[in-house]
Amino acid sequence: MKTGKAMLKKQGWAACSMIAALGILAGCASQPVHRMLPPEPYANLQLRNCKAYPGFTECRLMLLTQYGPVSFGPVQSNGRPSAYQYQVLGCAPLQWAVPHLPNYNCEISEMGGGLSTGTVLVKGGTAVRLAKHFGDIQQLDYRWKKDPWSRVNG
Repeated sequence: MKTGKAMLKKQGWAACSMIAALGILAGCASQPVHRMLPPEPYANLQLRNCKAYPGFTECRLMLLTQYGPVSFGPVQSNGRPSAYQYQVLGCAPLQWAVPHLPNYNCEISEMGGGLSTGTVLVKGGTAVRLAKHFGDIQQLDYRWKKDPWSRVNG
């Protein structure tokens, strides 16, 4: 017949091994999930601070850098937002409505998943800053110059 001390020692060992096994399993379960990011020019582009208004949604297009986020400007989309933040998956240039001003149609997804949740139209000054980020030579070299033939101011 075993003494109480020996039984407690045996049960304690079983409990310790059970806790160790659970700890190992918990460690495996808590590994960070590495979701695939889009290709490089888009990997750090996000839409943040999305707000719903009657008939449209407005978000800030942000570039995440090692020094902090840089805002490119607002973008608007039809409908109601399903999330507060989005990841930009890719952008396609659209035909320019006004020469020298780019427009982009960007595909987005919710931050948690990689599936597309729609597109947003990027235009105006936001699109110019985005074009500079993509390395558009025409936007990088553009400097406003006064029209020499203008009759305004002289």
